[in-house]
Amino acid sequence: MGEDNRQLEKYDVAILGTGIGGTMLAAILAKAGYRVVMIEKEAHPRFALGESMILNSSELMRITALRFDVPEIGYLSTLQTANKFISSTHGVKRNFSYLYHREGEPQLPHEANEAVIPRFPYGHELHMFRQDIDAYMFAVAVRYGAVPVQRTEISDVVTDATGVDLTTSDGRKFRVLFVADASGQRSVLADKFNLRPKENPNKTHSRSLFTHMVGVRPYHSFGHSLKSLKLPSSLFEGTLHHVFRGGWVWIIPFNNHAEATNPLCSVGLNLDPRVYPKPKGDPQEEWDDFLNRYPSIKPHFETAKNVRRWISTDRLQYTTTQAVGDRWALLAHASGAIDALFSRGMFNTTASVHAIADCLLKALKSNQFTQANFQHIQDVIHTAHDMNDKLVAASYTAFSSYPLWNAWYRMWGLGDFLEITRLTRAHLKYVETKDPAYLDVLHDGPFYSLGGTVEGFKKLFEESVAIVDRVERQELTGEKAAEMIFNKYAEADFIPPEFQLHNPNHRYLCRFDIPAMLKVVSWGKLKAPQLLREKYFDFSPVTMATEYLKWHHLSLSHQKQKAYLKGLYTTPKPIG
Repeated sequence: MGEDNRQLEKYDVAILGTGIGGTMLAAILAKAGYRVVMIEKEAHPRFALGESMILNSSELMRITALRFDVPEIGYLSTLQTANKFISSTHGVKRNFSYLYHREGEPQLPHEANEAVIPRFPYGHELHMFRQDIDAYMFAVAVRYGAVPVQRTEISDVVTDATGVDLTTSDGRKFRVLFVADASGQRSVLADKFNLRPKENPNKTHSRSLFTHMVGVRPYHSFGHSLKSLKLPSSLFEGTLHHVFRGGWVWIIPFNNHAEATNPLCSVGLNLDPRVYPKPKGDPQEEWDDFLNRYPSIKPHFETAKNVRRWISTDRLQYTTTQAVGDRWALLAHASGAIDALFSRGMFNTTASVHAIADCLLKALKSNQFTQANFQHIQDVIHTAHDMNDKLVAASYTAFSSYPLWNAWYRMWGLGDFLEITRLTRAHLKYVETKDPAYLDVLHDGPFYSLGGTVEGFKKLFEESVAIVDRVERQELTGEKAAEMIFNKYAEADFIPPEFQLHNPNHRYLCRFDIPAMLKVVSWGKLKAPQLLREKYFDFSPVTMATEYLKWHHLSLSHQKQKAYLKGLYTTPKPIG
């Protein structure tokens, strides 16, 4: 063979993988004027999970858009903007709903829970059709100047004191100052640097099988009515979870609002392999066998058809001993993953993008790329991972008893509420003052991920995890553990009374209509503990109302709306 004379290709940063995290980071760096190459072994468009959004991830996307002047990241955060700027293939998400099941028995209407998602002030959450979302963000990064290299695998990575050398399987060579790995579970750097621990340290044990379908029937077409369930929001207009001992099912429709053009529905089954060992054979057979065990789940799928083959996984949980090093960093999903139960993955991804972009832009200016300069990234990633692991592991234990599940799921709802309030306050304070320090929310410490920085929540969380662990060890019944956790809710002074978390008969977290939100904000400003009054609720209601009008354009006629949107969005500009 002749000598390979191809020229060494030089960039400031290489990003491995072009999922939503890698392309958000690429867009930020390219917009700032740096030379970025995105190396991807596949090509867009492509299937991806991570479809269910939460308020935390949406708000952090808007904050990231503001801080780094990439408004397109903000467009990912609501159904309205995603429909306008990307496609009409996304579903609306007005709630998280949970129906509890026992094998071989019909679902009981009083064993149902819901967390309503407010649309105030920014708009409705969405079910992301990731094929379109990821392709859009990939195109945005390219438009800002990032160079795409698709259908190309990395075969070698070598770091030295002045940079990183990357070699591809087809012989191309790249020289960069820094490499960010967004390639997910099969992380190039995790393999290269042997970062996966030999023994899996995660508490959660689950595996998954999933697909996309058409013809999935909404629960209200065959099951209990919303009135009999005594829940405030339609199950079809949100992410529906069927939970049972040892696992749960997700149903994520993309066709659940008037403007939807996508007939698909995302369907998945997560199981604890210690309860449900993975069988040999066709995943379809396992799915059919599962449906035959649960008579109130099976009718969803009487007319359903798969549009793609089932994907069946082994254990989902993985992590890394290290997420940063000299001249490299892993994004959240390359570093680790737990389980999609509470849709925390997109928040963790966005948090890692935000943290890496901040640290890397400083490093590119100072030419300082040592591990110490990126330690904050690892702290954010590992803290979020560990908290989610405890949350989900306790949930699988709680699936064994409805009273315990009824108590435990509120812990997630409370933690998410505190964190989204902190993030929303940061956004609104920036809008009020234009002080970018307010956007530096991931540096506020101590950072717990779930629960924000509220020490009382961390204490409540850890004590309640210990209670659930006693159930797993069969030292407590689920009923007794639930009673103990409800008592802790009653004693906590940082929970809005409107939530009624201490009341087991109040099975939804909050209606989150305008009257309820006014009560919560009034409590936060006047009666909440000092930390919450000063660091969570010290925003102006006028600013919140202004943001509501800006994002919804409620005061404008249809023609004026069109003119307003054209003027606001024809050229990219910071949202806010």
